[in-house]
Amino acid sequence: MRLALEGGKGPVAAFGVAANAKAHLCASLARSKQVLFVTATDVAAAQLHEGARLFGVRAELFLPRETPLTYVHAASGENRSARISALCTLLDGEPCVVAASAAALMQVLAPKGVFAGSQIAISVGDTLEPRALIERLVLAGYERVEMVEGRGQCAARGDLVDVFAPGEEYPVRIEFFGDEIDQMRTFDAVSQRSVEQVQAVRIRPALETPQPRELTQKALKKIAGRAGLSDQEDAWSEGVASVGGDVLLPLLYHKTDTLLDYLREDCILIADEALLIDEALRTEQMRFAEGVKAMLERDEGVPEQGALERSANETLERLHTPRTALFYALSRTHPQFSPREIVSLESRGAPQFMGAFDEIAREIKRLNEHGEKTIIFAGEQTEELIHNLADYDAAAIAAAS
Repeated sequence: MRLALEGGKGPVAAFGVAANAKAHLCASLARSKQVLFVTATDVAAAQLHEGARLFGVRAELFLPRETPLTYVHAASGENRSARISALCTLLDGEPCVVAASAAALMQVLAPKGVFAGSQIAISVGDTLEPRALIERLVLAGYERVEMVEGRGQCAARGDLVDVFAPGEEYPVRIEFFGDEIDQMRTFDAVSQRSVEQVQAVRIRPALETPQPRELTQKALKKIAGRAGLSDQEDAWSEGVASVGGDVLLPLLYHKTDTLLDYLREDCILIADEALLIDEALRTEQMRFAEGVKAMLERDEGVPEQGALERSANETLERLHTPRTALFYALSRTHPQFSPREIVSLESRGAPQFMGAFDEIAREIKRLNEHGEKTIIFAGEQTEELIHNLADYDAAAIAAAS
């Protein structure tokens, strides 16, 4: 299957793929490639994301925006941060697994090149005014505060600029000597203690929709006085980017992209149960269309917001590529996907031990007696698991990641 997908000889249909094998297969492919795993629901995408992480590969989660069409006051910071992290990882080109639900693929995004340009790359020795950096951060959606405490915030004090980017573990402190970046280091937001020195950083935007003033000023004319958009009108009038820009994206950009446009040409696509994906796409299309219709009937929003999602048919068609793998638990295939290669996998769900280490040890010993090796992926619980198994005479070692 790997050779066919990497060689662009798909689609490949894989039958008999048990739920517990999906993350394993994705992680195996993601050792050297970018992998987009598409499933019908947000829950299934989140489960795959967590499973892939346990296999030690870079894993990102891309769920739909939760922002309403009108009266946008806030949005889930965690979800927004995860989406931005996924987009930046794809643009960086590094091997990874991105788990996305069908609905997330339909939502339009800022053009790939525009989003890529919204990242701020700086290095020690660069000439840059601290005030100019803060202005760029605010335009990228950062909230200016006295002291950074969470992602999406920035602060300036004298010759110091702190910024906490989405998807990063630590904020970075940028120290200036005049208009030159003298040094940079990451630090703990709670203790304020330094973590490590860095020579270069690429600061991710705090909002996924870049909102340059020349575009927002044009869009302002179309939303002026429209019910439900007053907060965004106020923000743009003050020259401030905000999360409401996401739901007015078609007013800012005539050409928009979707997550599929952010993928590398050699990215491997995995469609998990294509029939369920098809159903989820059509359900989302109906839900969104009804929402737009109701909004306009209330004389709220603007008609252009109807272009915030692509059609179910278009999205489904774009999943059919020479590098697509179709995962099926059984043999019920989708008529629109014609595989060029078929593989059958023998996989089954692992027993649920519910923390009973004596039962785990007993099963490991039984498998060993039959000449089989057992590999357990336990993530952060690895050392604890090894210690507990030793109490039941089941020797285990931790493999290097």
